[in-house]
Amino acid sequence: MGWQTSRIECLCFVFSCLIISAWPTGVATPAVVASCECQAAAASPPAVTRRDSNAGAIAPPQGADSRDVAAVPIEQPTTGIRLYGTASPFASWAHCDLSPDGKWLVGFRGTRMLVWDRQAARVAKEMDVVALGSVQSCKFSPRGKYCAIFVKHWLDLPELSDADEPGEDSEAIDPDQLLDLKPKFRSQVLVFDRQWKQVAAFDVDCHGPQFPDGLLFSQDESALLLNGEIGTFNRWMAVLDLDDHSIHVPAAKWQRFGGAAVWLNAREIAWPRERKTWDWRNDRFTPWPPDFLPDTWSVQTSSADGDWWLVQNQTGKVLYQLSTQREVPLTGWQGYAFGQVSPDGQYFLGVGARQATREVMLLDLDQEQELARVEDWGITEIRFVPNEPVAHLTMFASNAGTRAQSMTMAAVPVDDGFADALKQAQQQLPVTDKVVFAAQDQWLVLAGGRSWVNLSDGQLAGIGPSVRSDLMVAPQPASEHVYTFGLSDRPNQWDEMALTRQSRQPDGGKRLTTIQPPTEILRSLRILLGTQTTSQGYWSVYPAHLSVSLDQTQLRTAQWEDKTLTAESMVSRVNLNRWEVGRHKKIRSTLLAVSADKPKSARHFQLSPDGSQYAVAHGAGLWLGDAEEGELRRDVRLPGIATGLEFSADNRWLAVALIRAPWESGWMWPSARNQTLATEIALIEVETGLIRFQKKNLDLVGFGFRPEGQQLYTLQRDAQSGRKRLVLYRPTSWEPEFEHTTDYSEALAAAFSSDGRLLAIPLADTRIEVWDLEALQQAP
Repeated sequence: MGWQTSRIECLCFVFSCLIISAWPTGVATPAVVASCECQAAAASPPAVTRRDSNAGAIAPPQGADSRDVAAVPIEQPTTGIRLYGTASPFASWAHCDLSPDGKWLVGFRGTRMLVWDRQAARVAKEMDVVALGSVQSCKFSPRGKYCAIFVKHWLDLPELSDADEPGEDSEAIDPDQLLDLKPKFRSQVLVFDRQWKQVAAFDVDCHGPQFPDGLLFSQDESALLLNGEIGTFNRWMAVLDLDDHSIHVPAAKWQRFGGAAVWLNAREIAWPRERKTWDWRNDRFTPWPPDFLPDTWSVQTSSADGDWWLVQNQTGKVLYQLSTQREVPLTGWQGYAFGQVSPDGQYFLGVGARQATREVMLLDLDQEQELARVEDWGITEIRFVPNEPVAHLTMFASNAGTRAQSMTMAAVPVDDGFADALKQAQQQLPVTDKVVFAAQDQWLVLAGGRSWVNLSDGQLAGIGPSVRSDLMVAPQPASEHVYTFGLSDRPNQWDEMALTRQSRQPDGGKRLTTIQPPTEILRSLRILLGTQTTSQGYWSVYPAHLSVSLDQTQLRTAQWEDKTLTAESMVSRVNLNRWEVGRHKKIRSTLLAVSADKPKSARHFQLSPDGSQYAVAHGAGLWLGDAEEGELRRDVRLPGIATGLEFSADNRWLAVALIRAPWESGWMWPSARNQTLATEIALIEVETGLIRFQKKNLDLVGFGFRPEGQQLYTLQRDAQSGRKRLVLYRPTSWEPEFEHTTDYSEALAAAFSSDGRLLAIPLADTRIEVWDLEALQQAP
């Protein structure tokens, strides 16, 4: 990410950057979903009519008046299963770009490229751009002749061996050693023509492109400027010649310290911060004209023709037109910002930050007058649609979960309805891997308390901000409240955690308390800011836990800190706090013993349902202890690397999700979207610390114990077909007792209702699948 901001502003963004009692019969009448597509039907990509194997054609929702109560459609394709929401063709796309003619949308699911025909509302092309790795960015050339794609290939990744004893020709790999391995990458920029045939491939020496000007074509489409990263605040840039496929790289100091570069013209690259220009064909540097943009330290390209620049100077953000030397100040914008000028030069649409709250501004450049300024909903891409009075926005749902990422694409009108259309575009279900049942199982709550779905009529509620980067969400079943624990949303307070209570009302959020990090964090941040030169370590406070006690009188928040001792080891500590629900007063704080005599880095934490025991996973190890006294009881060796923990309701068993190498899942190396949770599961007897059951070769997206019992469940998926299978295991013998399979979309997670009767499964197409297990078990 290459932000044109000060180092403090960069860090601010980085840290900112987590039923009814009886099931109704028959098919419910689909409710209407509020959508901006009704206001710009000709410009917005039409919803897809999806046909599932067990159901008829599912009609896309129609637009609704903004005064109507927002709701999602409900389908009942078979007895015992309901689907909430409408399948979105864009739900799992990433790194999207709109072609200059407005016809094609290009996006990626992992390494697979999809080309969407906006007029026909269908996928026109689908192919894998690389065999293994991740796509980091894509960009069309100004007239659509080329499309450039930045990819990272994974190389030489070892795997954990199952052999008990290494043979003469083999070497055993310790799971803890895998945590210390750094994946090797080979980065490339691939260029495709209009027929989606690869015409060039460039090997480059950076980890990824900067944002938003990481890939920039020259106006004559003969060259591509790459602004890349090789580390924090370290840059690497090059010009890729599309005529002879050569790479032109400036001197190292311009790569690393010159800031992001832009095209001054087809021959020259400009570094405003260093006041230099570079003739890349002749490798010749010349001074910046002294009277040209004085006191400017960063610029970004803000129009397709390269004529408009978004400039940062001492007074703030300014729009500057090269051809006329016209300046338009953007009053009130500070920090992180990007945007685009419409092809006719009439409008500017951008995202900026005033303090820590991002805002979207629509500006009429002819009148130099703001048409709208609203709160940002995570916009990552802005593209005006040619010859249409709309802008195409790509929005990222930051609170989608730990493994799932959600993109929403919408076309919003460039007129007085812009603000309402932007808000309506958010009243859609995001892709998420975090759902909980709330209000005595009558509602489903997604992510950090943002979206509530009524299970009887599909009514949407609770759309609104919560804490930033929600890490945990927990319901209080007896009330219509959920609690969230994550980074504080207070401006510039990115070094504190916040505990909040959310209700179904858009403004129903309430901060209960904030938790300051240890002073070591502030000390290490001062080092990054250049105000201090020595430190004893770096602390991380991101991993967290939140739960409500069984009697619903206490909240329990656990926050752990990883401190670097040496280059090879880290020590962890977990602070467990108990809060009284009614007064939200801290009752007790306990420092749990987890590091023992071997410093380790903790990764996952779980409390038993009654709060008496804790489990902490550190790579291939597991600590079990007494949460009341903070005493460590057992140090268990795991047959893999833990990615999740769940206690049984009677506290006797602990289920552990495992992977064979850290790059198999998004918990350590997030290279793709909607990652697998685990490939194995192990069942540990808490009293003895022994593994009593283990199953391998899974594609696990959900696991745990059915409430009010010891019945273990696993939810597995087939990433290719999208089919998913729920398996319930009989206690003590751990033999399969019940299985059921559906194939509506790729599953991402699972959550049980409090009575254990309903199972909610968030899907990769933004829908939520809810199973009535009693009905399924009774079905023939």
